[in-house]
Amino acid sequence: MSNQLNTEDNGGLRWVDASNGQIPQGALAQGVDNTGQLLFIARGAYKGGIHPGKAAPHVPDGGFQLSWGGRAHSLNKYQVLCGDIERTRWVPVRGSVQSLLDRKIHLVHGGNEADGSTPLFVAKTQVGGAVTLGKSGSHICAGMSYPDATGAEQNESKYLVLAYA
Repeated sequence: MSNQLNTEDNGGLRWVDASNGQIPQGALAQGVDNTGQLLFIARGAYKGGIHPGKAAPHVPDGGFQLSWGGRAHSLNKYQVLCGDIERTRWVPVRGSVQSLLDRKIHLVHGGNEADGSTPLFVAKTQVGGAVTLGKSGSHICAGMSYPDATGAEQNESKYLVLAYA
């Protein structure tokens, strides 16, 4: 997978290659599943795009999951976001992320759709006792989408998007 973001353009954050549940040193743990285990910000290549999702050693079938086409998809090769979380902030959103883009808030670019020109951003939301990770984009009208524990893609209109501090 091509690393679309270099360290200079990404506020000191970097995407680090990983596989099979591996989590690199300095990875950003910003989620927790319903069993209390940490989830890390990650992205993976799928159907011609690069999609933000979640990674952890306990994530089934390869260590990484993303949502696409109504389902959760597992991969065993992915990239994990590493760096200083203090250089970022979580910005609350309701509905489409377009309102933040219109306000010129500098969001962390997590990937893109298969067309190569539709950006995807790192997002998280609370679901019951869990804080799950997923993706947002101006074309996702519901707000954000994420892979749930049952293998389905879910949408949430109230969520947070990762931005630079």
